[in-house]
Amino acid sequence: MVCVLCACGGDTGDEASAKFVPAEPVSGERLLASFALSSSDAVAVSARTVALLPDFTNGTSAFADCFSYVPGTRFDMSDGTKWLIVAEGFQGQAAFGAAQLREDGTRVGTQYYAIESGYFRLLGDSAEDLAGELRSTSAYFSDYRIPLRLSPGASVHFNGVSTTENTRASSDDVVDITSSQQRSKITYLGQETLQLGGHTFTQACKLLSVGYSVDSLDADEHRGWANVLWFASGYGVIQSEDIDEQGRAVPGSLHQLVKIITSP
Repeated sequence: MVCVLCACGGDTGDEASAKFVPAEPVSGERLLASFALSSSDAVAVSARTVALLPDFTNGTSAFADCFSYVPGTRFDMSDGTKWLIVAEGFQGQAAFGAAQLREDGTRVGTQYYAIESGYFRLLGDSAEDLAGELRSTSAYFSDYRIPLRLSPGASVHFNGVSTTENTRASSDDVVDITSSQQRSKITYLGQETLQLGGHTFTQACKLLSVGYSVDSLDADEHRGWANVLWFASGYGVIQSEDIDEQGRAVPGSLHQLVKIITSP
């Protein structure tokens, strides 16, 4: 299952921070953001786009609208994944989530979120086996949240530990508990109009997510990622694409909404 706004790509090596570098135009495009992923080799990752809406004063409600998930919304992505927006509890807390479905309607897993005091908070995720039995649950750190009033160019930093409980398939009563340290940065790049799945999304919010995580079982293994995600009101993520160390789109990494089964 794809993890939204967390580790999704390959290794980038040891890094101490994700550093923002002022943008400069490149080859007629508007270079919006650049990051140094590694303190040792200063690997740069950039996101480019042709157009960007003007800055909003102290943020805008349009940004908050992008994180308004509507339960019952269902759609398919170009990578073959199927998604259903749900409203249900997660570890005793009321939440909404994006559930990834198999062809037979059973869940692969679910990513959970909540709106709390003006923030979009990422709560955690779960994974299920082919029989629909819960196999793992990850709880993210409490400060993993995005303020719902951001202006284009504004960034949010994260640094915390997430905990995962894994139930072994051979014994339902045996649970392994692991943790991972994550450091990342999310930047709001503005809004774009996308035409996907026969629908026009006029105010899709575009975010750049860059960071890395270290698993407690292997402290020498660092997973780094850099990707761009587009969120739309009612749906959540409707498009995503990875970018490499030179800021170029990774071939084959573009995933888009291709079919709307149930609209918000």
